[in-house]
Amino acid sequence: MTIYNKESTKVKRRTLKKSMTPEEKILWETVRRDALGVRFRRQFGIGEYIVDFYCVYFRNIPCRILNLDYFCTRFWGE
Repeated sequence: MTIYNKESTKVKRRTLKKSMTPEEKILWETVRRDALGVRFRRQFGIGEYIVDFYCVYFRNIPCRILNLDYFCTRFWGE
């Protein structure tokens, strides 16, 4: 049984990839193509959840997931 990138979340993941927020665009341009020495994936499915950015290198460390929308809302009230 797979928990990553389930078929049931495929359409939602594609939609999210096409409609990035300005903050997500800035961050993606910074981390794409192994710019930081590690690989990131965008709109990655884990179970029924979809995370904005997922670092493959740190797959066994809980902080590997970054949901940018949550942080913008939580810390800047946007």
